[in-house]
Amino acid sequence: MTLLANPIFAGSTALFTNADGTGTGFIISADGYIATAFHVINGAKLVQVRTSNGKIVNAVIVKTDPRNDLAILKIEGTGFKPIQIQSSLEVKRGDKVYAMGFPLLGDQGLEPKLTDGLISSLSGIHDEAVKFQISNPIQPGNSGGPLFLDNGKVVGVISSSLSDVYIFEKSGSLPQNVNYAVKSNYLIELASTVNGLKLAQGSSFVNVFSKKLTETASEVEQSLVLVGVELGKKPLPKIEAKPQPRPAPAAQPPSAPVPQAAPPVISKLPPCVGTDPKGWNNCAGSFRFSNGNFYIGEFKNGQRDGYGALDIVNKGCITSFNCIGSAVHARYAGTFKDDKIDGYGTWFADDGEKYVGQFRMNLRNGKGTLTTKSGTVSGTFKDGIYTGS
Repeated sequence: MTLLANPIFAGSTALFTNADGTGTGFIISADGYIATAFHVINGAKLVQVRTSNGKIVNAVIVKTDPRNDLAILKIEGTGFKPIQIQSSLEVKRGDKVYAMGFPLLGDQGLEPKLTDGLISSLSGIHDEAVKFQISNPIQPGNSGGPLFLDNGKVVGVISSSLSDVYIFEKSGSLPQNVNYAVKSNYLIELASTVNGLKLAQGSSFVNVFSKKLTETASEVEQSLVLVGVELGKKPLPKIEAKPQPRPAPAAQPPSAPVPQAAPPVISKLPPCVGTDPKGWNNCAGSFRFSNGNFYIGEFKNGQRDGYGALDIVNKGCITSFNCIGSAVHARYAGTFKDDKIDGYGTWFADDGEKYVGQFRMNLRNGKGTLTTKSGTVSGTFKDGIYTGS
Protein backbone atom coordinates (compact mmCIF):
# COMPACT_ATOMS: atom_id res chain seq x y z
CA MET A 1 0.00 0.00 0.00
CA THR A 2 1.56 3.26 -1.14
CA LEU A 3 0.98 6.65 0.43
CA LEU A 4 -0.06 9.34 -2.03
CA ALA A 5 1.94 12.48 -2.65
CA ASN A 6 -1.13 14.70 -3.14
CA PRO A 7 -4.01 13.10 -1.30
CA ILE A 8 -7.52 14.51 -1.02
CA PHE A 9 -7.01 14.43 2.72
CA ALA A 10 -4.65 17.39 3.09
CA GLY A 11 -2.55 17.47 6.22
CA SER A 12 -2.78 15.61 9.50
CA THR A 13 -5.54 17.72 11.06
CA ALA A 14 -9.26 17.03 11.01
CA LEU A 15 -9.88 19.66 8.31
CA PHE A 16 -9.44 17.91 4.97
CA THR A 17 -9.99 20.99 2.85
CA ASN A 18 -9.25 19.31 -0.49
CA ALA A 19 -12.18 16.87 -0.23
CA ASP A 20 -15.49 17.74 -1.90
CA GLY A 21 -17.21 15.33 0.46
CA THR A 22 -16.52 12.68 3.07
CA GLY A 23 -18.29 9.64 4.43
CA THR A 24 -17.64 6.29 6.05
CA GLY A 25 -16.97 2.82 4.70
CA PHE A 26 -15.98 -0.57 6.07
CA ILE A 27 -13.78 -3.40 4.80
CA ILE A 28 -15.74 -6.52 3.82
CA SER A 29 -12.95 -8.78 2.54
CA ALA A 30 -9.32 -9.47 3.39
CA ASP A 31 -8.22 -8.35 -0.09
CA GLY A 32 -9.50 -4.80 0.21
CA TYR A 33 -13.13 -4.62 -0.87
CA ILE A 34 -15.04 -1.86 0.93
CA ALA A 35 -18.76 -1.19 1.37
CA THR A 36 -20.17 2.32 1.58
CA ALA A 37 -23.27 4.31 0.59
CA PHE A 38 -23.72 5.20 -3.07
CA HIS A 39 -24.48 8.86 -2.35
CA VAL A 40 -21.07 9.20 -0.65
CA ILE A 41 -19.22 8.51 -3.93
CA ASN A 42 -21.88 9.66 -6.38
CA GLY A 43 -20.29 11.86 -9.07
CA ALA A 44 -16.72 11.27 -7.87
CA LYS A 45 -13.80 11.38 -10.29
CA LEU A 46 -11.41 10.40 -7.50
CA VAL A 47 -12.03 8.40 -4.32
CA GLN A 48 -9.50 7.95 -1.53
CA VAL A 49 -9.79 6.21 1.81
CA ARG A 50 -7.97 6.53 5.09
CA THR A 51 -7.58 3.16 6.80
CA SER A 52 -7.47 2.52 10.53
CA ASN A 53 -3.65 2.67 10.51
CA GLY A 54 -3.72 6.18 9.05
CA LYS A 55 -2.64 5.32 5.51
CA ILE A 56 -4.35 7.12 2.62
CA VAL A 57 -4.82 5.24 -0.65
CA ASN A 58 -6.76 5.50 -3.88
CA ALA A 59 -9.94 3.44 -4.16
CA VAL A 60 -11.66 2.15 -7.30
CA ILE A 61 -15.46 2.10 -7.59
CA VAL A 62 -16.21 -1.53 -8.44
CA LYS A 63 -19.99 -1.80 -8.24
CA THR A 64 -22.88 0.52 -7.44
CA ASP A 65 -26.56 0.14 -6.62
CA PRO A 66 -27.97 3.70 -6.79
CA ARG A 67 -31.56 2.68 -6.07
CA ASN A 68 -30.63 1.04 -2.79
CA ASP A 69 -27.84 3.53 -1.99
CA LEU A 70 -24.98 1.02 -1.93
CA ALA A 71 -21.49 0.95 -3.45
CA ILE A 72 -18.49 -1.36 -3.33
CA LEU A 73 -14.95 0.03 -3.58
CA LYS A 74 -11.57 -1.70 -3.89
CA ILE A 75 -8.14 -0.76 -2.58
CA GLU A 76 -4.87 -2.53 -3.31
CA GLY A 77 -3.36 -4.91 -0.80
CA THR A 78 -4.13 -7.99 1.27
CA GLY A 79 -4.34 -8.93 4.92
CA PHE A 80 -7.07 -6.44 5.80
CA LYS A 81 -9.39 -7.19 8.70
CA PRO A 82 -12.95 -7.41 7.36
CA ILE A 83 -16.21 -7.11 9.29
CA GLN A 84 -18.45 -10.16 9.14
CA ILE A 85 -21.83 -9.65 7.47
CA GLN A 86 -24.94 -11.24 9.01
CA SER A 87 -28.27 -11.79 7.29
CA SER A 88 -30.68 -8.94 7.96
CA LEU A 89 -33.54 -11.46 8.00
CA GLU A 90 -32.41 -12.47 11.49
CA VAL A 91 -32.89 -8.94 12.85
CA LYS A 92 -35.94 -8.20 15.01
CA ARG A 93 -37.65 -5.00 16.03
CA GLY A 94 -36.14 -3.88 19.33
CA ASP A 95 -32.68 -5.36 18.68
CA LYS A 96 -29.85 -3.26 20.07
CA VAL A 97 -27.68 -1.88 17.26
CA TYR A 98 -24.59 0.30 17.00
CA ALA A 99 -23.32 2.70 14.37
CA MET A 100 -19.72 3.82 13.92
CA GLY A 101 -18.34 6.43 11.56
CA PHE A 102 -16.87 9.85 10.96
CA PRO A 103 -19.66 12.43 11.43
CA LEU A 104 -19.09 16.17 10.93
CA LEU A 105 -15.42 15.53 10.28
CA GLY A 106 -14.31 19.16 10.27
CA ASP A 107 -15.75 19.75 13.74
CA GLN A 108 -15.49 16.39 15.49
CA GLY A 109 -12.15 15.16 14.21
CA LEU A 110 -10.67 11.89 12.98
CA GLU A 111 -11.58 9.59 15.84
CA PRO A 112 -14.51 7.30 14.92
CA LYS A 113 -17.73 8.00 16.81
CA LEU A 114 -19.87 5.18 18.25
CA THR A 115 -23.61 5.58 18.86
CA ASP A 116 -26.16 3.07 20.11
CA GLY A 117 -29.83 2.66 19.39
CA LEU A 118 -32.60 0.20 18.57
CA ILE A 119 -34.19 -1.24 15.47
CA SER A 120 -37.30 0.95 15.55
CA SER A 121 -38.91 -0.63 12.50
CA LEU A 122 -38.20 -3.39 10.01
CA SER A 123 -39.04 -1.00 7.17
CA GLY A 124 -38.12 2.51 6.09
CA ILE A 125 -40.08 5.51 4.79
CA HIS A 126 -43.56 4.50 3.55
CA ASP A 127 -42.85 0.90 4.68
CA GLU A 128 -39.89 0.67 2.29
CA ALA A 129 -38.63 -2.91 2.57
CA VAL A 130 -35.00 -2.12 1.75
CA LYS A 131 -34.20 -0.28 4.99
CA PHE A 132 -34.40 -0.48 8.77
CA GLN A 133 -35.51 2.52 10.78
CA ILE A 134 -33.06 3.03 13.64
CA SER A 135 -32.89 5.32 16.67
CA ASN A 136 -29.10 5.78 16.61
CA PRO A 137 -28.05 9.45 16.41
CA ILE A 138 -26.72 10.00 12.87
CA GLN A 139 -24.93 13.05 11.43
CA PRO A 140 -23.51 13.98 8.00
CA GLY A 141 -20.41 11.81 7.52
CA ASN A 142 -21.95 8.69 9.09
CA SER A 143 -23.30 7.64 5.69
CA GLY A 144 -21.82 4.37 4.46
CA GLY A 145 -20.80 3.23 7.92
CA PRO A 146 -21.70 -0.13 9.47
CA LEU A 147 -24.77 -0.85 11.57
CA PHE A 148 -23.85 -3.80 13.75
CA LEU A 149 -25.12 -5.96 16.60
CA ASP A 150 -23.58 -6.81 19.97
CA ASN A 151 -21.76 -9.67 18.25
CA GLY A 152 -19.94 -7.19 15.99
CA LYS A 153 -21.58 -8.44 12.80
CA VAL A 154 -22.99 -5.97 10.29
CA VAL A 155 -26.72 -6.00 9.57
CA GLY A 156 -26.99 -2.69 7.72
CA VAL A 157 -25.30 0.25 6.01
CA ILE A 158 -26.06 3.75 7.33
CA SER A 159 -27.95 5.62 4.62
CA SER A 160 -30.12 8.60 5.57
CA SER A 161 -32.10 10.63 8.08
CA LEU A 162 -35.64 11.96 7.98
CA SER A 163 -35.61 15.64 6.94
CA ASP A 164 -36.41 17.89 9.92
CA VAL A 165 -37.74 20.70 7.75
CA TYR A 166 -39.81 18.41 5.51
CA ILE A 167 -41.61 16.92 8.51
CA PHE A 168 -41.87 20.30 10.26
CA GLU A 169 -43.56 21.84 7.23
CA LYS A 170 -45.81 18.81 6.79
CA SER A 171 -46.86 18.13 10.39
CA GLY A 172 -45.53 20.93 12.58
CA SER A 173 -43.39 18.57 14.65
CA LEU A 174 -39.65 17.90 14.66
CA PRO A 175 -38.57 14.25 14.24
CA GLN A 176 -36.03 12.91 16.72
CA ASN A 177 -33.56 10.14 15.89
CA VAL A 178 -35.49 8.89 12.86
CA ASN A 179 -32.71 7.43 10.74
CA TYR A 180 -32.32 4.64 8.21
CA ALA A 181 -29.90 1.87 7.25
CA VAL A 182 -29.94 -0.34 4.15
CA LYS A 183 -30.38 -3.99 5.14
CA SER A 184 -27.32 -6.19 4.88
CA ASN A 185 -29.02 -8.70 2.57
CA TYR A 186 -28.99 -6.07 -0.17
CA LEU A 187 -25.25 -5.63 0.34
CA ILE A 188 -24.78 -9.41 0.25
CA GLU A 189 -26.70 -9.54 -3.03
CA LEU A 190 -24.66 -6.71 -4.57
CA ALA A 191 -21.40 -8.34 -3.45
CA SER A 192 -22.44 -11.60 -5.12
CA THR A 193 -22.27 -9.82 -8.49
CA VAL A 194 -18.58 -8.92 -8.04
CA ASN A 195 -16.25 -11.60 -9.41
CA GLY A 196 -13.73 -12.79 -6.85
CA LEU A 197 -15.29 -11.02 -3.87
CA LYS A 198 -15.67 -13.34 -0.90
CA LEU A 199 -17.50 -11.73 1.99
CA ALA A 200 -16.61 -12.47 5.57
CA GLN A 201 -19.99 -13.85 6.63
CA GLY A 202 -21.02 -15.31 9.96
CA SER A 203 -24.03 -16.76 11.72
CA SER A 204 -25.92 -14.92 14.42
CA PHE A 205 -24.81 -17.29 17.18
CA VAL A 206 -22.25 -15.82 19.51
CA ASN A 207 -21.84 -15.66 23.25
CA VAL A 208 -22.26 -11.90 23.53
CA PHE A 209 -21.75 -12.06 27.27
CA SER A 210 -18.16 -13.18 26.74
CA LYS A 211 -17.23 -9.96 24.94
CA LYS A 212 -17.48 -6.38 26.15
CA LEU A 213 -18.81 -3.63 23.92
CA THR A 214 -15.42 -1.93 24.15
CA GLU A 215 -13.83 -5.02 22.58
CA THR A 216 -16.45 -5.22 19.84
CA ALA A 217 -16.08 -1.52 19.04
CA SER A 218 -12.31 -1.88 18.86
CA GLU A 219 -12.62 -4.76 16.39
CA VAL A 220 -15.09 -2.86 14.20
CA GLU A 221 -12.81 0.18 14.22
CA GLN A 222 -10.03 -1.89 12.64
CA SER A 223 -12.26 -2.39 9.60
CA LEU A 224 -13.53 1.18 9.41
CA VAL A 225 -12.32 3.57 6.68
CA LEU A 226 -12.81 7.27 6.08
CA VAL A 227 -13.93 7.96 2.50
CA GLY A 228 -13.09 11.20 0.70
CA VAL A 229 -14.14 12.20 -2.80
CA GLU A 230 -13.22 14.73 -5.44
CA LEU A 231 -16.24 15.38 -7.64
CA GLY A 232 -15.86 15.35 -11.39
CA LYS A 233 -19.46 15.42 -12.56
CA LYS A 234 -22.89 16.37 -11.30
CA PRO A 235 -24.16 13.68 -8.90
CA LEU A 236 -27.28 11.75 -9.77
CA PRO A 237 -30.37 12.86 -7.84
CA LYS A 238 -30.97 10.80 -4.73
CA ILE A 239 -33.79 8.33 -5.23
CA GLU A 240 -36.42 7.83 -2.56
CA ALA A 241 -38.54 4.71 -2.34
CA LYS A 242 -42.29 4.44 -2.54
CA PRO A 243 -44.17 1.86 -0.40
CA GLN A 244 -43.56 -1.72 -1.40
CA PRO A 245 -44.25 -5.15 0.16
CA ARG A 246 -41.97 -6.54 2.85
CA PRO A 247 -39.55 -9.20 1.60
CA ALA A 248 -40.47 -12.85 2.02
CA PRO A 249 -38.69 -14.72 4.86
CA ALA A 250 -35.81 -15.67 2.58
CA ALA A 251 -32.93 -13.76 1.04
CA GLN A 252 -34.31 -11.57 -1.73
CA PRO A 253 -32.39 -9.62 -4.40
CA PRO A 254 -32.73 -5.85 -4.18
CA SER A 255 -35.90 -4.58 -5.79
CA ALA A 256 -36.09 -1.35 -7.79
CA PRO A 257 -38.10 1.32 -5.95
CA VAL A 258 -39.92 3.90 -8.06
CA PRO A 259 -38.24 7.33 -7.92
CA GLN A 260 -39.95 10.08 -5.96
CA ALA A 261 -39.04 13.69 -5.32
CA ALA A 262 -36.51 13.96 -2.53
CA PRO A 263 -37.60 15.93 0.56
CA PRO A 264 -36.36 19.53 0.64
CA VAL A 265 -32.93 20.23 2.07
CA ILE A 266 -32.83 22.98 4.68
CA SER A 267 -29.50 24.48 3.62
CA LYS A 268 -26.40 24.01 1.53
CA LEU A 269 -24.41 26.07 4.03
CA PRO A 270 -21.82 24.32 6.22
CA PRO A 271 -22.85 23.35 9.77
CA CYS A 272 -22.40 25.97 12.47
CA VAL A 273 -19.55 25.36 14.92
CA GLY A 274 -19.89 25.71 18.67
CA THR A 275 -22.88 26.19 20.96
CA ASP A 276 -23.26 29.98 21.01
CA PRO A 277 -25.22 31.31 18.00
CA LYS A 278 -23.76 34.78 18.50
CA GLY A 279 -20.65 33.53 16.71
CA TRP A 280 -22.48 31.76 13.88
CA ASN A 281 -22.11 33.27 10.42
CA ASN A 282 -23.08 31.90 7.00
CA CYS A 283 -23.83 28.47 8.42
CA ALA A 284 -26.75 26.18 9.28
CA GLY A 285 -27.50 25.14 12.84
CA SER A 286 -30.14 24.70 15.51
CA PHE A 287 -30.71 26.47 18.82
CA ARG A 288 -33.29 26.43 21.64
CA PHE A 289 -33.91 29.89 23.08
CA SER A 290 -34.45 30.68 26.76
CA ASN A 291 -38.19 31.07 26.18
CA GLY A 292 -38.40 27.53 24.79
CA ASN A 293 -38.60 28.41 21.09
CA PHE A 294 -36.56 26.09 18.87
CA TYR A 295 -35.01 27.18 15.55
CA ILE A 296 -33.27 25.10 12.92
CA GLY A 297 -31.93 26.83 9.84
CA GLU A 298 -29.49 29.38 8.50
CA PHE A 299 -27.58 31.99 10.49
CA LYS A 300 -25.73 35.16 9.50
CA ASN A 301 -23.77 37.41 11.85
CA GLY A 302 -25.18 35.61 14.89
CA GLN A 303 -28.80 36.01 13.81
CA ARG A 304 -31.43 33.90 12.08
CA ASP A 305 -31.06 34.86 8.45
CA GLY A 306 -32.06 32.81 5.42
CA TYR A 307 -34.26 29.74 5.34
CA GLY A 308 -35.31 28.04 8.57
CA ALA A 309 -38.03 26.53 10.73
CA LEU A 310 -39.17 27.91 14.09
CA ASP A 311 -41.10 25.97 16.73
CA ILE A 312 -42.86 28.56 18.90
CA VAL A 313 -44.01 27.58 22.41
CA ASN A 314 -46.25 30.66 22.69
CA LYS A 315 -48.10 32.11 19.71
CA GLY A 316 -47.22 35.64 20.82
CA CYS A 317 -43.59 34.79 21.49
CA ILE A 318 -42.00 34.89 18.04
CA THR A 319 -38.63 36.24 19.13
CA SER A 320 -36.56 35.46 22.20
CA PHE A 321 -37.41 38.88 23.65
CA ASN A 322 -41.17 39.23 23.14
CA CYS A 323 -43.41 36.72 24.91
CA ILE A 324 -46.86 38.32 24.91
CA GLY A 325 -50.06 36.88 23.53
CA SER A 326 -52.19 33.79 23.94
CA ALA A 327 -50.41 30.63 25.01
CA VAL A 328 -50.96 28.70 21.79
CA HIS A 329 -48.24 26.56 20.24
CA ALA A 330 -47.30 27.74 16.72
CA ARG A 331 -44.82 26.90 13.99
CA TYR A 332 -43.24 28.73 11.08
CA ALA A 333 -41.20 27.54 8.11
CA GLY A 334 -39.80 30.04 5.64
CA THR A 335 -37.33 32.91 5.38
CA PHE A 336 -35.78 35.03 8.10
CA LYS A 337 -33.87 38.32 8.01
CA ASP A 338 -32.02 40.07 10.84
CA ASP A 339 -33.34 37.51 13.38
CA LYS A 340 -36.99 38.10 12.40
CA ILE A 341 -39.58 36.33 10.28
CA ASP A 342 -39.20 38.25 7.06
CA GLY A 343 -39.96 37.12 3.53
CA TYR A 344 -42.16 34.25 2.40
CA GLY A 345 -43.28 31.36 4.57
CA THR A 346 -45.98 29.30 6.25
CA TRP A 347 -47.32 29.94 9.76
CA PHE A 348 -49.67 27.52 11.48
CA ALA A 349 -50.89 27.29 15.08
CA ASP A 350 -52.66 24.74 17.26
CA ASP A 351 -55.80 26.92 17.40
CA GLY A 352 -56.30 26.33 13.67
CA GLU A 353 -54.83 29.60 12.41
CA LYS A 354 -52.75 29.26 9.25
CA TYR A 355 -51.12 31.88 7.06
CA VAL A 356 -49.21 31.34 3.84
CA GLY A 357 -47.61 34.38 2.28
CA GLN A 358 -45.32 37.34 2.84
CA PHE A 359 -43.99 38.56 6.19
CA ARG A 360 -42.16 41.68 7.30
CA MET A 361 -40.65 42.20 10.77
CA ASN A 362 -42.54 39.25 12.34
CA LEU A 363 -45.89 40.44 10.95
CA ARG A 364 -48.03 39.53 7.94
CA ASN A 365 -47.09 42.10 5.31
CA GLY A 366 -47.82 41.70 1.60
CA LYS A 367 -49.77 39.08 -0.29
CA GLY A 368 -51.03 36.03 1.54
CA THR A 369 -53.85 33.71 2.57
CA LEU A 370 -55.08 33.57 6.17
CA THR A 371 -57.28 30.80 7.54
CA THR A 372 -58.94 31.11 10.97
CA LYS A 373 -62.02 29.68 12.67
CA SER A 374 -63.97 32.52 11.02
CA GLY A 375 -62.99 31.51 7.50
CA THR A 376 -60.34 32.16 4.85
CA VAL A 377 -59.26 35.44 3.27
CA SER A 378 -56.72 36.05 0.52
CA GLY A 379 -55.20 39.36 -0.46
CA THR A 380 -53.00 42.08 1.00
CA PHE A 381 -51.91 42.40 4.62
CA LYS A 382 -50.25 45.36 6.34
CA ASP A 383 -48.70 45.15 9.82
CA GLY A 384 -50.59 41.93 10.44
CA ILE A 385 -54.01 43.27 9.39
CA TYR A 386 -55.97 42.19 6.31
CA THR A 387 -56.53 45.26 4.12
CA GLY A 388 -58.38 43.70 1.19
CA SER A 389 -57.97 41.66 -1.95
